[in-house]
Amino acid sequence: MTTTDQRPVLRLPPPPPMRPREGGALLIALPALGGVGSAVFVASSSLGDSGAMRTRSLVAAGLFLVVTVAFVVLQVERQRRQRRDHTGMSREDHLAHLARARATVGAARSGQRERTLARHPPPALLLTSPLPTPRTTLDVRIGSATGPLTLGLEVPEPVPGQPADPVAQRALDRFVAAHGHVTDLPVEVDLAATPDIVLTGPTEATRASARALVCSAALGRDASTLRIAVLLDPGDSEAAAAWAWLAWLPHHGSPIEVDGVGATRLVLDSREALETLRTPGAHLLVVDERRQDPRGTDRPVTTLVRLGGAPTSTSTALVLGPAARVLRGGADVTPTAYVADSCDTATAGAFARRLAPLSRGQVTEDVLTLLRRGPHEPLRVPIGTDESGGVTHLDLREPAAGGHGPHGLVIGATGSGKSELLRTLVTGLALAHPPEQVNLLLVDFKGGATFAGLAELPHTAGLITNLAGDLALVDRMQDALAGELTRRQELLRTAGRTTARELDGGPPSLVVVVDEFTELLAARPDLAELFAAIGRVGRSLGVHLLLASQRLDEGRLRGLESHLGFRIALRTFSAAESRAVIGVPDAHRLPSAPGAGYLATGPDAPVRFQGVLVSAPGRTTVPGGTVLPFTAARVDDPGARVVETPPLLQRVVASARERAGSGRQARRLWVPPLATPVALDDLLSSVPGAGAERLPVGMVDLPREQRHEPLLLDLTGTTGNLVVVGAPRTGRSTLLATVVRSLAATAPAGSLRFALADLGGDLAALGDLRDVASHVDRSQPAQLRALVEQLSAEASRRRSSPRTDDPEVYVVVDGWSTLRDRWPDVEHDLTALAQESLAVGIHLLVSATRWGDLRPALRDVLGTKLELRLGDPAESVHGRHRAQAVPARPGHGLTPGGHHFLAAAPAAVSAGRRP
Repeated sequence: MTTTDQRPVLRLPPPPPMRPREGGALLIALPALGGVGSAVFVASSSLGDSGAMRTRSLVAAGLFLVVTVAFVVLQVERQRRQRRDHTGMSREDHLAHLARARATVGAARSGQRERTLARHPPPALLLTSPLPTPRTTLDVRIGSATGPLTLGLEVPEPVPGQPADPVAQRALDRFVAAHGHVTDLPVEVDLAATPDIVLTGPTEATRASARALVCSAALGRDASTLRIAVLLDPGDSEAAAAWAWLAWLPHHGSPIEVDGVGATRLVLDSREALETLRTPGAHLLVVDERRQDPRGTDRPVTTLVRLGGAPTSTSTALVLGPAARVLRGGADVTPTAYVADSCDTATAGAFARRLAPLSRGQVTEDVLTLLRRGPHEPLRVPIGTDESGGVTHLDLREPAAGGHGPHGLVIGATGSGKSELLRTLVTGLALAHPPEQVNLLLVDFKGGATFAGLAELPHTAGLITNLAGDLALVDRMQDALAGELTRRQELLRTAGRTTARELDGGPPSLVVVVDEFTELLAARPDLAELFAAIGRVGRSLGVHLLLASQRLDEGRLRGLESHLGFRIALRTFSAAESRAVIGVPDAHRLPSAPGAGYLATGPDAPVRFQGVLVSAPGRTTVPGGTVLPFTAARVDDPGARVVETPPLLQRVVASARERAGSGRQARRLWVPPLATPVALDDLLSSVPGAGAERLPVGMVDLPREQRHEPLLLDLTGTTGNLVVVGAPRTGRSTLLATVVRSLAATAPAGSLRFALADLGGDLAALGDLRDVASHVDRSQPAQLRALVEQLSAEASRRRSSPRTDDPEVYVVVDGWSTLRDRWPDVEHDLTALAQESLAVGIHLLVSATRWGDLRPALRDVLGTKLELRLGDPAESVHGRHRAQAVPARPGHGLTPGGHHFLAAAPAAVSAGRRP
């Protein structure tokens, strides 16, 4: 019998105490007797008097005696009447208190009976009682009995020395005896703790009791938590007919086999066949009609219900008959007034048909089917089915618009179906909305398995994966999201509106889905500020944030909790985690089969749902066209054929791309990071009017503006001198070569000359340029000094006698660190030249390994500075954080404005490029 240890208590009124006697008749009569004695004494003293006097004395004494006796009688009667009235009033008050208590107890008894019968209705009410709320426990009803009232009756302790009124005490005792118990309460057994149940008695009685037990087990549970099988002898047609009604129960279908009419019914002829029914998270209830001993059935997820046979030391036995009994381990544990349940075949069959449409263990519907079952609302998508078979929707709109959003949380342990739920949500949004209405930004901190295949959706504005392998991508994602918020705020400000819904033709709703956000915030805690900003302004900007993770770290959500309109808990690692997500521990008790979860959208109780599949391949059985009977036995369709179909996700992506065409693509919020150098020839073709003022040498990454653009240098005026600083093997020489080739390709013939000081040995490939006037290397110090002297002389000549046809001269020094170490005099002359040569058309292009290799006098005149990856990020002119984010691959660096760039590949440009 189900009881509770901590029950509410009703304090009953104590019986009134007995009224003590206030003396007796003797005490009342003592004064009068004294007076009588005095009168007798006076009368006897007057006996010697004359006759008249004696007569008067005797008469007075007699009268005094009569009055005294009358006084005593009246006093005794008065006390008796007062005591009777007081006792009557006390008893009436006590009975009135008991009457009020009787009403309270009556309501408690009725409520207790209604609650227990709603959870475990008797077989007679299986067809009319509302279906109970779903439960994950395995307690089932086996009968009814009298049980204790859940409202405790507290009887006050007697007061020592004050005996209670016996009438009131008897009334209190009768009250407690009559109302301390409730009749017709369900008697339950826990299948999880009961491996063997034996029903003994007449065959029909045991079957009727087993039918009632099976119906109770099926009520409120789905096939993902309970499977029901029956063991029959192959030739026992009578038993087969008695259990044919089971075919309609969803729990009686095989989880792995189908036939021509659906899931194969679990009618078995051997216990060995049970081994094929191992369904994770499902308890197996087996009705055994073969009346054999239960050896081999002591598995913790199996309960065997034997119709007949001998009980074992672990069995729970129901002895059926006129006086039914319950035995456990051989001991009689029959509850008071126990009556075993009995269910006829007609009622059981009708009950099974009632549950037949509610098959929740085998989800055959997908998102497309669920969308067709309900009216379409913006940002409202189905994510599964509830316990009654209805559609469970997730509405991303704000509560003021009737939704659950605008932001939410999904928590699910490994194997709970979290990734599939996210794919379902994305697929549903893509099915229900065109790209002009909804865009998606999908973020997976780990690998890209969660959103695999969704990058091709026209709704996808960006797919960001594997952030754990490259934390620099996290910074780019942060810039991209912050830039999108700024862009939308500018649109609203320009239009004079406060929300995106007020804009005609405004930006589409943006749904940002972040998987494994807990680990993401652990790696970049400052990202929490961006998420909190989205929580604050996302509603007005049309940006919705969905955070998902295997575990919940509430500290990471600080500042965002109040903005989470909905919370979804799949199976969690602990009850405490479930309580933190949805307020109750129920998610921890969900079955291990994936897809089951709870949706909490406010103060109401969370809604249990079963998710649907979108990424599993489909298997459709095409019937052969023959009408087949639905029976407990296997039914084969000889004309049926199985057709394999691609997963719904693939079909949705292909269909969406076909509908959208090439012109209806979401605005790209996430541009891939620069990875492959663009060919210089292609870069020059994309920049009209290229020249020294707009010299393309690479591509700049602008994640905040969500685009890439050419890196254009201005090598005129005060920015005409260039320095490239980077550690060894970072592409310094290659970048200088790119600059030289870009200048050569964009300048008119004869308008420039190059003087190459190749101190690193990597500029030899530039020898094919006809504009190269001189080329010296580190093995030619004399020629190097001579070159610098010629350049100084040319600068002096131009200052004194300038000519309009003087070409621009670019002095390229690759390896300034080497020059400074080996030829400091040459370094001094070139530094002096650079300080005055720009005015006469002589430019200095140099490379160095570190900023410290450049003297301050030289650094001041190097107006264009490009920084590649440094050996020590602390030396960066852009700060350590930015320098550390530069990839350790050649050609990657930072522009003067601190943006990331990738130098173009300096292959020879096409013939005829120069004007």
